[in-house]
Amino acid sequence: MPERFKHPRVRDLAWIIGSPVLLRPDQPNMPSVSDSDCEQLFAEALPYLQELDENPQPLLDFLEQLPGHRVGRYFEALTNYWLRNISSRDVVTNNLQLIRDKQTLGE
Repeated sequence: MPERFKHPRVRDLAWIIGSPVLLRPDQPNMPSVSDSDCEQLFAEALPYLQELDENPQPLLDFLEQLPGHRVGRYFEALTNYWLRNISSRDVVTNNLQLIRDKQTLGE
């Protein structure tokens, strides 16, 4: 499905939105979404992604602010862009480490 987009950054963003769930639903007290939720979110984002594919400058401007080129930071930035600019979800926080029993589970 991301292959339909011409611009590589838009393809990456589409992949993030439409990919199967990365969060495990078996973690108590951790937010998670289902694969069908991801499909619905992608369908909701599709018109915006198509528009962004024609004019990717807003996404490119957002990514230009990245402090470095690490894959994790890039993934986080694309996810942040999606949540702030495309989805109807509210971003409560970002760059917050999830720690349980002195073990970092993720960010």
